[in-house]
Amino acid sequence: QKEEPGEDLFDEALLELVQDFEVNRAPPPASKRSSSFCTERLVVRVLERGASSTSLWVSGATENGPQEGVRVVLCDQWRETELEVGNILRIVFVQNGKLANGPTPPADIVVDKDQNLLIVHPDVLLNGTTIASSFPCLCKAVLMGRNKAVHGYESKAALRGTLAHCLFQKALTIAPSYINRGEEMKRCLHDAVGLILRDNISGLYGADIKKSEASEFLQSTIKGIMQFADSYLYGSKAISFGKSSRRLGVNSVLAIEESIWSPVFGLKGKIDATLKIRVDDQAESFAALEFKTGRVGSGRKVYHTAQLLIYSLLLSERYDSSVNHGMLTYISGNNKTAGKENESQDGEHSILVASKRPELVGLVTQRNQLAKYMTQEAIAEGEVDLPSILRGYENLCKSCFAADSCVIQNRLLEGGAPTSTNGGVGPGAAIYNEKTAHILPEHAEFYKQWRTKIAGEERHAERSQKEIWTMIAEDRERDGYCLGNLMLCEKEAGENGQGGLGQPLTFQRRDQNSSIPLTSRGVEVGDHVVVSLHTQEHGQSCGRLHTALGSGFVRELWKEFVSVESHDEVWDIALRRQWLGPGKSTATTAWRIDKDELSSGFYLAKDNLENLFLPHRFEFCGKLRRLIVSLSAPIFGPVPSESIDSSDLQALNPTQQAAIHRTEAAKDYSLLLGMPGTGKTDTIVALIKRLVNAGESVLLVGFTHASVDNVLVRLLQSGEKRFLRLGRRSQIDPRLHGNVEEPVETIEEYAAQVETPKIIACSCMGIRHPVFRRRRFDTVVVDESGQVSLPFSLGPLLFCKSRFVLVGDHFQLPPLTKCPGNSDTSNDSLFKRLCDAHPSAVSTLNYQYRMAEDIMQLSNRLVYDGGMLCGNSFVANQTLDVSKVDEELLAQSELSKAIFCAGESVPWLRRILRPENRVVFIDTDTVNGLEDRKPSAVASTVIASRSNSVEVGLVMGVCASLKMRGVELKDVGVVSPYRAQISMLKKAANSVLEGLASGVDVRTIDQFQGCDRKCIIISFVRSNPQMKYLVWGQGVYL
Repeated sequence: QKEEPGEDLFDEALLELVQDFEVNRAPPPASKRSSSFCTERLVVRVLERGASSTSLWVSGATENGPQEGVRVVLCDQWRETELEVGNILRIVFVQNGKLANGPTPPADIVVDKDQNLLIVHPDVLLNGTTIASSFPCLCKAVLMGRNKAVHGYESKAALRGTLAHCLFQKALTIAPSYINRGEEMKRCLHDAVGLILRDNISGLYGADIKKSEASEFLQSTIKGIMQFADSYLYGSKAISFGKSSRRLGVNSVLAIEESIWSPVFGLKGKIDATLKIRVDDQAESFAALEFKTGRVGSGRKVYHTAQLLIYSLLLSERYDSSVNHGMLTYISGNNKTAGKENESQDGEHSILVASKRPELVGLVTQRNQLAKYMTQEAIAEGEVDLPSILRGYENLCKSCFAADSCVIQNRLLEGGAPTSTNGGVGPGAAIYNEKTAHILPEHAEFYKQWRTKIAGEERHAERSQKEIWTMIAEDRERDGYCLGNLMLCEKEAGENGQGGLGQPLTFQRRDQNSSIPLTSRGVEVGDHVVVSLHTQEHGQSCGRLHTALGSGFVRELWKEFVSVESHDEVWDIALRRQWLGPGKSTATTAWRIDKDELSSGFYLAKDNLENLFLPHRFEFCGKLRRLIVSLSAPIFGPVPSESIDSSDLQALNPTQQAAIHRTEAAKDYSLLLGMPGTGKTDTIVALIKRLVNAGESVLLVGFTHASVDNVLVRLLQSGEKRFLRLGRRSQIDPRLHGNVEEPVETIEEYAAQVETPKIIACSCMGIRHPVFRRRRFDTVVVDESGQVSLPFSLGPLLFCKSRFVLVGDHFQLPPLTKCPGNSDTSNDSLFKRLCDAHPSAVSTLNYQYRMAEDIMQLSNRLVYDGGMLCGNSFVANQTLDVSKVDEELLAQSELSKAIFCAGESVPWLRRILRPENRVVFIDTDTVNGLEDRKPSAVASTVIASRSNSVEVGLVMGVCASLKMRGVELKDVGVVSPYRAQISMLKKAANSVLEGLASGVDVRTIDQFQGCDRKCIIISFVRSNPQMKYLVWGQGVYL
């Protein structure tokens, strides 16, 4: 029986809201895609090998692709291509050096030495460096491709090359401004040397190169750079071309460090410079320039030529033009840092390289062979798949930067030995034994387990990444992984057109009347993204996607605008000149921003895991293997006498003080289990201050930037300022900006800046910083370690000298996994592994000061077995104040009155609003609140695609009711485990119930970790006739 007439209006508003979302979640119409076999993704249906050729029957790999089968005949060297039924491939038709349309099915397609190209596993994008390095050692290339960090920190030689690249690219950028060239341009380059060194001061420090030596080296390269400019930028000159020469001039420099991803060729690369050149009397054409330092050398030239040919192939697709030539330029300079003075007096030497089909075919077939090893399938499924180790090249193996990784992985993954079939290696048995003698069978088992898990996550991310080019923007945006149909706001690009880290690029919807806010689509601030451009010429049925023109992080996000902070300083110059220049209509271009989950995190995880077993790289590794792999018991000494100022302990309760004393007594490690609201951060702050006051150095690490900043802000508030926060300023709490790195002029100043502070702090991803090449720490503290996957925890521990402290709660959120095969998280964190192995090493904080007793008891019953206690009676009895009626809102409209009245008359809502009801479950069975799984979501994440519009309506109704009763919505948090639901909730908060729910904080459960709100509303989403529910945490069914 209804008590108030306004209840009808409230019910109608919620019903209208739900129906609106029901309409919006209907399956979208099929996306229009090209049905041409030209560059279409195909799948092998039948495979037949003959004596002189291999025949394939292929059809479209997607339901929108060509479904009629066609026969592909592979001849000549293509006949030996390793293929299996089910493999994805592309047939690329090339005419006159550029892409062309192929034959119309059912005509046979022939791929041989003279026509067409076969690309196997085209969604695996391999870079030119990896492919070029595969000659003669395929194993080194696979190791490089699978783990880009395999070579460790940047070497001295690599850093010198980076510095010279910067100066050469500066010359390319400024050359058009100096028509009179000569001394004016030379003076500008000399001035640029100082700026380049200042920008790379941290790298010089890490590589242990004196600034004066680096400056002398750069100054000595200016002669060669000026020779290049005089010869090719300001005119034309004869250039080496095989055994003859050609006359070449550079008409224009189109782009510098141009990033190209090509899902057509299965390639990617970053080209030093994209040029328009004229060779002899031929027409102007595109060309890639590859810049190198040092002498030419026959071996280097072959390697560099392979890189250049791959870049030429990439340019041919990017510009839809024949790219017949590329340019190799070598600049020499005095090189005292390598002990080589005056290694070449020539200064500059350039070579013109022709793009010839035989060489391109050889590179593509080599790329196909590599791609087989680069897919994560074999490793993720527990199979071992590495190329055979190179034999008979002892000197080559000794000088190879991947040699350690090569023999370690051979031993760990394949059980290789110096005399076995698998293990006979180039360096010989003595070196093999020296590098692998410490490896035990349990080490191999541990490594295989974790390498398989990482590969599973990486494989899932690869599937998500390929959606960038296999799904249209509208479909991927609907799944919460893209912002599409955007235009670039040119007014934000800066007067000089340069983007980069200090000048973010801002985008908005092309349709400025769009009612869908960008904040509701699943892309978040801090996400790593790639920016692509869809172009469509007049009359085309479907346009072209230029994939990943730039990459970076989402810096700011508003309803109408999104700002991207780019890695690439000048990538927007290239974009502006190519697609936003004179004569180009913005109506034919649409930008898209895609989340890219296949980022450097996987490489870091693999590097951390491998470093644990590498010999002689980190002093603490032997101890870590004993403690973490073999699970030896940690050693504790007597509790130190109270010789340190104990004033910081006086505000702590007995369990917190005991945890600190236990840690001080640890010889190996200590584990601190902090239940929710038990003052974990206060304990960490007091511990760090005591360690520093005792003369120790401390490395503080957290999985998220927020976790690190939370501790540091408390440290700052307690009066402790002796710390340095590493990381990008934009990701750091503004209150800590006084403790971040500042620009300095000298290496000595930089050394003082990073070596003086007793405390260094960063995220788990920040350990590649140059400071870690020099510093080791007495104690390493890892916060939120229960949420950190084990390989990421290993990284910071490598820099430990004495002991480490893991702080966390493995009963809360486990490490995030997106691979279905990794859903068993029983050992996913190092914290849980050690807690389970040695409970005596755990100190528990169980007095909580956050939750009312009713809420605490829910956690106690489900998770903590009654172990959590309220810190005091005030905490136990606190309630939500819903007594302050917002009279202004009440008079705003009939709907606001109805919502207020519903709080008194609707039984379920009235129960929620009673302050004494601190824990309330809302059962939606009687309102048919079934979940929906979006049809277009295919393989993004395990929990990405479910939503429930009925729950959206109920949540919005509760939020509006709370607001009417004086609860500020900034004190309310709405959480859900599903991204699709989060997207719907965000959209609803901004657009329904007259905006009465706007301002509420909506996030996924893992994003909300560590945050406090007076009221939390959880939308579990799951409701289905099959009674299938979400399993979350420690076996708790939701």
